[in-house]
Amino acid sequence: MKAGSSTTASLILAAFPPPSVTLTFNGGSVLDDKRVSFKMADGKLSFVVEKVQKEDAGQYVLTVDNQFGKATATITVVVLGKCDSPTFDRPRRT
Repeated sequence: MKAGSSTTASLILAAFPPPSVTLTFNGGSVLDDKRVSFKMADGKLSFVVEKVQKEDAGQYVLTVDNQFGKATATITVVVLGKCDSPTFDRPRRT
């Protein structure tokens, strides 16, 4: 994904009773749940990232489960864009 852009990845979801859904990032909590989220509507589960930042790069796991089972989907986000400027230490004079 290009830094600053937004994207949505959608999956078809058919489950009864309706499942609970959780989203994790690199094995823990999502850092910015206002920009990175999921939505369920019309039989689709959509993963949304708005205004992508380099900190958003990593693995996201959507987990859906109900009393009959559990399923996961892993989405890897790679962020493309400007790198930080290189820095150099000044050599020490002895």
